[in-house]
Amino acid sequence: IPDGNFVLQGGDRIGLTATATELADGDVCGVNVAVSTGKDNVNAGTFTFTAAGLTNPNYELPASATSLPFTITPKPVSLTVSNDRQRYDGREKFVTVTASPSDFNEFTVIYKNSGGETVASPTDAGSYDVYASLTSLNYRFADSADGAARKIGTMSIYRAGGGSYTPGHTVT
Repeated sequence: IPDGNFVLQGGDRIGLTATATELADGDVCGVNVAVSTGKDNVNAGTFTFTAAGLTNPNYELPASATSLPFTITPKPVSLTVSNDRQRYDGREKFVTVTASPSDFNEFTVIYKNSGGETVASPTDAGSYDVYASLTSLNYRFADSADGAARKIGTMSIYRAGGGSYTPGHTVT
């Protein structure tokens, strides 16, 4: 059983094998491998694989060194904000959040106004901080150990009437 660490690949099952050694010439002997402690081999975490049996009755497992610990590390992801400057028109506005890898969609986005209050549907002219949190423990932000909520950008809804809006400035 090779020991090691693995990076989760989007929830794919990590398939591990063991090889029987010191066999007689021409003999074949498969090794049955099972998760013996900890988590399964689908989700991020630490667990132990154990050689559980052999397929050839002429051989037996050694008394020691038949189990090894493994760690599956959460897969790193990055989120990028675009469409973050929009003109006020009385309708709710939302940024576009693009993930890398592109098939990742296990995150939530919230907006906070300049007072730090959560805003479900930004509509009014102003500046809104954009926060994201990852909803699966099998992933983490690429520059972090986890997927806890963090600011990923700012959205500005600028006033109608031809001017642009910069927070803290009056546009006439």
